[in-house]
Amino acid sequence: MNETLTIDSARAAAAFEHPQSRRILLQLVAGERSLQDLARNTGLSLSLLHYHVGRLRSLGLVRIAKVERRSGRPVKRYRVVAASFFVPAGLATNRAGEALARELRAGLEGDRARRDDAGVAYSVDDSGGPRMSRVRGRYQQRAFEAWITLALTSQEAEELAAAVRALFARYSRRGGGGARPVLAYCAFAETRPGGPRSRPSTR
Repeated sequence: MNETLTIDSARAAAAFEHPQSRRILLQLVAGERSLQDLARNTGLSLSLLHYHVGRLRSLGLVRIAKVERRSGRPVKRYRVVAASFFVPAGLATNRAGEALARELRAGLEGDRARRDDAGVAYSVDDSGGPRMSRVRGRYQQRAFEAWITLALTSQEAEELAAAVRALFARYSRRGGGGARPVLAYCAFAETRPGGPRSRPSTR
């Protein structure tokens, strides 16, 4: 298997922007999966998976890794053709992350709409830094969002990033019975006191 495959067609690049196709591809990067495995891990129907996997195979992104002989119909297990993929910016129709950001925002807003007594809490954490987080209501919380301002050295920022990557890696290996797809996003950026720098007025 190639370590990294550079995408060279607009059709293949579009597959990484489509939420369902991207979800399937990322599942198959993690390991071999049957359609039943994909249905359990993505929440997509078998008919929809059959269509998307067939399309991804025609684009040269997915292959049949093995066929397990069982009583009745053999079970095909699929895998991506590379360990990772690189989509050049020139082939992307959206800026990197925009489609994912819309999907994430839709999930957060959908969770908020289900909870009529939910809201946003503003407070400070144990170190005295400001904290902003969504508050769950009477219903089971299906989404979580928190904005926290930290004061970190460069070394501490690197350590925090490494810890978050390790946490994501630990949970990405899970997916037992009843698991549903969850889109997780984390970002760090140095901020300026008082917010973004504004341009001086010319008036």
